[in-house]
Amino acid sequence: MTDIYLEHYGKKGMRWGYRKERNLQSLKRVGAGKGSAADKINASSQLSLANYIRGGGLKGASRRKAQRLEEVKERTLRGEATTMDFLREIGSRKFSDLVIDD
Repeated sequence: MTDIYLEHYGKKGMRWGYRKERNLQSLKRVGAGKGSAADKINASSQLSLANYIRGGGLKGASRRKAQRLEEVKERTLRGEATTMDFLREIGSRKFSDLVIDD
């Protein structure tokens, strides 16, 4: 019988969650109307068409997504994250990508 497990070693000095925090800050700047061109490109790549429509454009959509991400971050830090929070986090990955075939 073979035990299958997922292992990740990371990188020495790696800052866990650093990229997500950077994306969150970028969304906040765009939502406040203070984002640079690079921030706007980054924010637009994170937003769906539905977010644009609900938010009334890039600024509103960025503000809404930043608020939602901030709420998830706070729930996670308090240990109150929901199953949906975790599913949204891994939702862009296929389960087959996580399984190692022999």
